[in-house]
Amino acid sequence: MWRSRVAAKRNCVESFYKSICCSHICTPLSLDYGLQKHSFHNISCIFESFQEESPSEAGKVIDRNAQPSFRFDKLLVANRGEIACRVFQTARRLGLKTVAIYSDADRNSMHVDWADEAVRIGPPAPSESYLNMDAIIQAAKQVGAQVIHPGYGFLSENSVFAEKCQQNDILFVGPPVAAIKKMGSKAAARSIMQAAGVPVVPGYHGEDQSDKRLLEEAKRIGFPVMIKPSMGGGGKGMKIAHSESEFSSLLEASRTEALSSFGDSHILLEKYLAASRHVEVQIVGDKHGNFVHLYERDCSVQRRHQKIIEEAPAPGISSSLRSLLGETAVAAAKAVGYENAGTVEFILDVTRLESSNQQQRKEEDWRENPPFYFMEMNTRLQVEHPVTEMITGQDLVEWQLRVTNGEYLPIVQQQQIPLRGHAMEARIYAENPFDHFLPQAGTIRKLVYPPKTQSFVSNPSSSSVVRMDSGVKQGDMVGVFYDPMIAKLIVSGHSREEARRNLIDALFQTRVFGIPTNIEFVQRILRLEEFASTGIDTGFLERNMEDLTMPLPGWAVRHCAVCASVAQFLFDSHVLQLRSSGDPWGMPSLSLFSLHLQQRYSMELIPDKYSSTVADKEIQVQLVRQESESLEFLAKLMDHQALVRVLEKQVILDEEDYQHSQPKTWAIKTAAQASTDYRIRMKLEWKLPQESGMLSLQDSFREWIDVYQVGSEVVVYRQGASMDSTNRDKSGPGASFKEWTDSSAIVARFKRSKRMLAFERGESLETTSTGLSHGAVQSPMPGRIVKVLANVGQQVKQGDPILVLEAMKMTHQILAPIDGTVKGIYFGPNDLVSGEATLFEIQPQQKQEK
Repeated sequence: MWRSRVAAKRNCVESFYKSICCSHICTPLSLDYGLQKHSFHNISCIFESFQEESPSEAGKVIDRNAQPSFRFDKLLVANRGEIACRVFQTARRLGLKTVAIYSDADRNSMHVDWADEAVRIGPPAPSESYLNMDAIIQAAKQVGAQVIHPGYGFLSENSVFAEKCQQNDILFVGPPVAAIKKMGSKAAARSIMQAAGVPVVPGYHGEDQSDKRLLEEAKRIGFPVMIKPSMGGGGKGMKIAHSESEFSSLLEASRTEALSSFGDSHILLEKYLAASRHVEVQIVGDKHGNFVHLYERDCSVQRRHQKIIEEAPAPGISSSLRSLLGETAVAAAKAVGYENAGTVEFILDVTRLESSNQQQRKEEDWRENPPFYFMEMNTRLQVEHPVTEMITGQDLVEWQLRVTNGEYLPIVQQQQIPLRGHAMEARIYAENPFDHFLPQAGTIRKLVYPPKTQSFVSNPSSSSVVRMDSGVKQGDMVGVFYDPMIAKLIVSGHSREEARRNLIDALFQTRVFGIPTNIEFVQRILRLEEFASTGIDTGFLERNMEDLTMPLPGWAVRHCAVCASVAQFLFDSHVLQLRSSGDPWGMPSLSLFSLHLQQRYSMELIPDKYSSTVADKEIQVQLVRQESESLEFLAKLMDHQALVRVLEKQVILDEEDYQHSQPKTWAIKTAAQASTDYRIRMKLEWKLPQESGMLSLQDSFREWIDVYQVGSEVVVYRQGASMDSTNRDKSGPGASFKEWTDSSAIVARFKRSKRMLAFERGESLETTSTGLSHGAVQSPMPGRIVKVLANVGQQVKQGDPILVLEAMKMTHQILAPIDGTVKGIYFGPNDLVSGEATLFEIQPQQKQEK
């Protein structure tokens, strides 16, 4: 009987609720918001009255086919880029109208295109746009948005903004203002956690912020010490002082970044654990006192405290430790009266963990002395939330909106939260790992994602799911005002190893042209044996940085240069044929290319100076026509050459590297498109000679080569070799076999010389360049000058800081390249500079005559 009574009451309340929503909430913002707020309050009281009569809703799970009844119908996302697009997708699925905000720099951005409405909020600088609270509130009122989702970053953890939303009768998708205030200060958060019995890292978070007091506390804690801003997150401003001598300079740098990013220069200190892992727990709480965790994520692969690869669940964590982490995270959330989605971050002591695992520590021992410490709580959705969605099949944005709507959690019983398989996420940044990871600005000329990529997956149906969350599209400009992240690539698998391999494959098929990225760098991380064996911690990148940033060997660069020249020849021949035939869609047979080949085809390539060991500024490749009835020519470059025969349906290359004396025979199938950009795919097949002593003549190898030309950029992708032999003894020579069949990708990047002589007789190609003086320093990227630290006429030593440049939310000290005198400084504080602009010049120190 009680079920029928409750159902009747529920139907009655829902009808009353919908009538009020239709009458008041969906009207323009000029209507009486007091009435709207009063109606919400009454509805809340009525719901609570019949909920008290209901038995426990244990095991309640969302019916995804049932459309929810929201007390709002229009949502504004107070953010930009990828996270705005992500929230819009769920909001649309739930039947909500969407509103984007944008700065002048984002007028034509993807998140603006995806929204139903868009409102301009100011100039490009974040302080005048995405951090302008009053402008965002006014935008919501202007379009009648009753709810604001803050995304992550910008104002997402700003209690003042959440309070302004509340004062203007706008729902804020996040925790209560009080919880944001408590957790917004890392210092206050430490105190609350200590009182709640949550273990915290030894440190200092006092009000005395004098240099003297902070240095004294650092000595007390013991070096190395972590210096971190009390406000904000994302690794901004975090520094590690390994000794007293470097503490003061790093403290000043941390304060500067904290003030720039978060408007607060308050600093806290923590003991830095050299061997540690960064493990965080996803928690969600509703307005009715229910809390669950959705397991943990490992984010230990970091550089400058910026996460690069995240995975869930954390590898090497026992079920008992997983439960304890989750319970501790929920206890932390309850201690601050939390609601909505949040993340509790822990630092895991690797030394204690390994020691305890060896001793087979029991669960009760973990509870007495856990091997982890509370770091901070993020009162928002995390960048890496997709890996949690992958392993649980839940849509966290939907959970956020339902909690904001006053509903119970979709699943209120912890034991009913699914956990299946493994997921990994890689962040794709516009940065150059081979040039000190400097952020890059520029236009994305071409953007290629893996096939069958889905933009959002809430219920992965197989282990091969590939998800891409992005806020940029082909043709977009990556500017200097915002974070340089281009996209997040997320994959899942039945096991961690399967997920790792899926991510490697997906990254290789993700191609960005026109601007350097970290894609190849991330692939190298995933291929390292240490990563594959789960031996990762926060020092992982530092230990392996030399291998991860090692340039391509000369043989690989020359190998790829030959492929690039052949592809260029095929493409240019194809274009000439199209011009002569007048058919823009024609695809002539390869034999027709011989009509346009004279004695020589010359091409000049400039290897990427950061990722190649080739010392030559340019590599000149000549395809010399041979005396033969077929189209045959010799490719020459330095001590490397290949005999090329172009056949009707394939190209044969007999390549010989005189340096290593390893001849190969290749069969290449090609295809081309006639446009300003092109891609040519080559399938290579070869056999190794018997005298190599490695493999028999029965062994053949295959690999795919993709050559892209986008503008002046030529990129060669070598996917790796594989063997095809039915007679091979699997127990053969491992090291040599691996050397020949290494499946790791080789990506060689070139620039075409400005002067090209294609289809000419092979005269030498001339290049001109204007070099800078020995002491002139160019800006490594577009940005803004923050400080000038030297004066004209000042004597400086090599390595002395001259300027501080701010770009993409980070500050960079620009150092003197040589000893000498400052001859000129060409920019001042707050000046904007373009990439490669000459910032200053040092007059070399004159040697004294004896």
